[in-house]
Amino acid sequence: MSLRESEMPASQALAIMPTYNNAADVALAVALTCVYVPVLVVDDDSADDTMLRAEAAGATVLLQVPGQGREAALRKGFRWALARGYTVVLTLTADRRCVPQSIPSFLERYETRQADLIIGVQHQGALPWWYRVRRLVWLWGLSWAMGQRIYEYGCGYQLISQRLLERILQTPGNGLCIEHLIPVVCLQQAWTLDWIHLPASDAQPISTYGTGFAPQCGTLLHTIWHIRHLMHHQ
Repeated sequence: MSLRESEMPASQALAIMPTYNNAADVALAVALTCVYVPVLVVDDDSADDTMLRAEAAGATVLLQVPGQGREAALRKGFRWALARGYTVVLTLTADRRCVPQSIPSFLERYETRQADLIIGVQHQGALPWWYRVRRLVWLWGLSWAMGQRIYEYGCGYQLISQRLLERILQTPGNGLCIEHLIPVVCLQQAWTLDWIHLPASDAQPISTYGTGFAPQCGTLLHTIWHIRHLMHHQ
């Protein structure tokens, strides 16, 4: 389905790409995404010419100085989008992993189901055993903590409604990274969380998954317990 076949005008949707020192890839990511929706790049004080290349490719660029990390960049982008009346935002990576052909599917799903949060589920492909074990444990733990089946975490490819954006900006991080906080806030409000399976070309390469299961096990368990506490002590 092309974007023109969606009931939602492109002007109501915005793609937000937080990035840092990504001059090599940002122009292509922006150019591919601009085919579907306007793009806002939030540059976390890059030392290279990321900002110039993003602007040349067609993005609006916000510069975050000094650099404050991904969560601050996303919150800055959310505030910018709300101030300009966007109905939904899509968050994407601003690198070679960004293949945004799924954007029309996200917009169509939003129109048909009115979900406040739609998260992309990565195609797993051939992954090492330790990642498969860690992923299963993590998804089971998140499902238990949130009280709902969770199919993905940390993908970074998601659609967020206007009212959820407003609620996120009113909510402190509570010790959670932004990718975990967003679904927690959505479910705390008893709003709809939905999923879209991404094609293989949207999946992250194995090199971005980490270095093994054991070093991160304690962090995973701590995060799961923290989310469980937040969900039951609103």
